[in-house]
Amino acid sequence: MIHPFFPPPSIDPQQKLHPLERLQVYDSLMITAELWKVAHQYLRQRQNIHYQALHQPGIVYGLGVKPIPAPPGVVRESRSQSWIEIQPGIAIDWEGNPIIVSEPITFFIRVPKASVENPPPAYLFVSYRDPEELSQSRDSAIVREYFRIDQKTTPPKGGEIELCRLRWSQGATSVVAPSDVFNPQENQLDLRSRLRAQLHPQGIVRVAIMNAQPSTHNNWVSLMRSVAVLYPTLSGDSAIGRLSLDRGSNTLFLEQIENYDLLYLSANSTHHLEPQQIECLNAYLNRGGVLLIETPAHSEPPNYLNQLFDQRTQTYPPDWQKQLPRDHLLRNHPFLFAALPQIGQQPLELWYREGIVLLKGELSTAWGLDDSLSLSRNEIRTAQEFGINILHFAWKRKQLNQLLR
Repeated sequence: MIHPFFPPPSIDPQQKLHPLERLQVYDSLMITAELWKVAHQYLRQRQNIHYQALHQPGIVYGLGVKPIPAPPGVVRESRSQSWIEIQPGIAIDWEGNPIIVSEPITFFIRVPKASVENPPPAYLFVSYRDPEELSQSRDSAIVREYFRIDQKTTPPKGGEIELCRLRWSQGATSVVAPSDVFNPQENQLDLRSRLRAQLHPQGIVRVAIMNAQPSTHNNWVSLMRSVAVLYPTLSGDSAIGRLSLDRGSNTLFLEQIENYDLLYLSANSTHHLEPQQIECLNAYLNRGGVLLIETPAHSEPPNYLNQLFDQRTQTYPPDWQKQLPRDHLLRNHPFLFAALPQIGQQPLELWYREGIVLLKGELSTAWGLDDSLSLSRNEIRTAQEFGINILHFAWKRKQLNQLLR
């Protein structure tokens, strides 16, 4: 499951977020409806900015979903088994607006036509509705804040809070509760992707792997999933990018990689880089990215490493034990390492210089489940902690370089 990252408030003028304006009160000031609205909007905008800056949207509690029989009195065409009942509960959207469902809501889920092959999934969501944007009578001085429950075929975004989702079979006519909530089948309610309202991390780290094996991809996914548990301050995007170093446009390749904090390159799968690929990777490093090159233990570094390093010196960076500063992020944040981890009783070796991390040893193989299931919990956890150190370093380097640009 991939949890989307919700960014902090933007000051982009297109986002309609401007410096706050509040009411300046003085004697003899005549309070009009317009001025009262300014005062109210100021407090509301401050609250929304505070929530957006520190929290992520989601469900606070409740809002359960269960299939029910068709309610009495509905038209015959709607008397199918695709009715659900949404239980009372509270959610908060990405702007900090509370969504309060105070009583059960009956909802009819639209089923795809029987003739549709490979029908798209259904996403059920709830969203906040501002009374100011609704056409309603102005007779009363008190208005009620509303919400909207609806269904669509694409994942919720913005102010939409997901309640459940479904995968349809062709010709489906009913919606049922799953027999296994962790493995719902077609036409069964899937609640696994519901977000909980909580503090959001300081940032999200994104990784792309180049010319890597499927097992490597799975290991990276395992590492990214461990970030939220072991270091909640940072979030790992489980949507690992998969890039190819085939010949192509330099501009296009650079556009693909510049959104990633870290690029992973296995020396086992890539033995040679073309000059234009070296040029792209150097441009990526200059923009704050980190390149992680992993080689087997006791093997020679790849021949393209000298080209990536600064041409003024052809020597490799200082080794871990003797020269890496004691306060270097790779060594002590968020997890402290006096010595590098050992994978299969084989110690790792690490070099770092100017955005390039050269790792001798198969650290990535210990982030997930190995084929023989022989790795101990301590080995996996230690490898993941050091992997998170690398991720945090890549995210921090990219962030600081962006601030300088």
